[in-house]
Amino acid sequence: MKQLAKILLIVTLVLIPAVGEPEVEITVLAPGMGPAVQDGQIAVVAYKLTLEDDTLVEKTSVRHPFTFTLGSNKVIPGLSQGVKGMKVSEKRLLKVPSELAYGDKDVGYIPANSTLLFTIELLQIMNEEAQEAKESASDEADEVDLKDRFKDERFLDSRHAEDITKPAMFEYLIRDFFTKPWRYEDGPRRIWRSTAETALPLVILIVIALVGHKKRKWIL
Repeated sequence: MKQLAKILLIVTLVLIPAVGEPEVEITVLAPGMGPAVQDGQIAVVAYKLTLEDDTLVEKTSVRHPFTFTLGSNKVIPGLSQGVKGMKVSEKRLLKVPSELAYGDKDVGYIPANSTLLFTIELLQIMNEEAQEAKESASDEADEVDLKDRFKDERFLDSRHAEDITKPAMFEYLIRDFFTKPWRYEDGPRRIWRSTAETALPLVILIVIALVGHKKRKWIL
C-alpha cells in the first residue's frame, strides 16, 4: 500500500508541471544585441498580430511603434511574457494561448478562446524617466504656438537654410519675410518697406525703358 502511495505521489509530481500555468511558445527569428529587457522596463516594439488561420488583426511599424511597460496590466500577460528577455533588434514569433490573451471573451476581430500569433521586433528599451521626458517634450512642443516659435531667434537660427545639416529653405524664406509681422511690433510696415526697396529699382528701370522706347532712343 505504501509502495502504491509513493508511485501515485511520483506520478502526481511529474504531471503537475504538465498541467500547470500556460506559457507563451517563443521562436527566435533573429538575434538581438545589448542587454535584455526585463519587467518594469518600457519596450518599444513593432509587431504583426494574426490569428492561427492567418487573419490579420493588427499591425504596427518601425515608424509607428507600440510602447508598453513589461508586466503592466495594460497589455495582455502573454505579450509581456513573450517579450521579456528580448534584446534590441531581436525578432520573435510568439504563440500566445487564449489563457494569456483574452480568454473566453470576444474582443474586436478576435473570437473567444483564440490563440494569438505575434511576429514582433524589439526596437528600443526605455526607462520610465526617459519616457516621461519624451512625453513632456512632446506635450510642450504641441503647446508652443507657431508665432512664439518664430519669435525665438535661437529656434530660427537652428533652422537656418545655410545650415546644410538642417536644410530648410522654406523656413528661411518665412524668417526673412512672412514672420516679420509676428516678430516685430512694426512688422507690417517693415514688409512694405522691404517690398518697396525691392520693387522701386525695378519700376524705375521699366519707366526708363518705356520712356526711351517712346522717344525712339532704343527699340524694345
